[in-house]
Amino acid sequence: MLFTSFSGSLVSRIPGAVQVRFEKLLESDAPLAEVLPSIYKQHEERYAGYTLRQLCQEMHDLYARHNVKQLQKEMFRKEHFPRVSMNPQEANYAYLRGEVELVRLPDAEGRIAAEGALPYPPGVLCVVPGEIWGGAVLRYFSALEEGINLLPGFAPELQGVYIEEHDGRKQVWCYVIKPRDAQSTLLKGEKL
Repeated sequence: MLFTSFSGSLVSRIPGAVQVRFEKLLESDAPLAEVLPSIYKQHEERYAGYTLRQLCQEMHDLYARHNVKQLQKEMFRKEHFPRVSMNPQEANYAYLRGEVELVRLPDAEGRIAAEGALPYPPGVLCVVPGEIWGGAVLRYFSALEEGINLLPGFAPELQGVYIEEHDGRKQVWCYVIKPRDAQSTLLKGEKL
């Protein structure tokens, strides 16, 4: 089915009879304004004149371009897990002490995550505090960022990363641990 992955699994969440109706609307290339009126109204300029089939094709093309299916597999296979640099508790303490910086997602590559990050669906942590941003996880969140911009109204819920708008484009940002030489140290006897 075309509506899968981080689009919110639209088809997988609708019951049988409704799914059959949805598929008929897809086959008939129904206007998006009739099929998804609330999304159409919220983003009328973007989806003006769009049909359901056009929307599905754009989603499909986005997933294919980023090979999302493969990224989802890799993110949850041991050989592709992010490398651990510090234990999650140490990363959390660094976060609480303010030994972090907020960076754009591309700038997080090779940096230590200060927070766990997850998209919903599927609602599973993809990177844990103390792990290194990179590989399939970074590419997956980059694909999510592109999808958020390309397909307004279909953004997944993201936790542990932050969406900020700059120059008319939504960007994903995340907290990473500052390099050791940039961190302040606790004074003798000082506690968290």
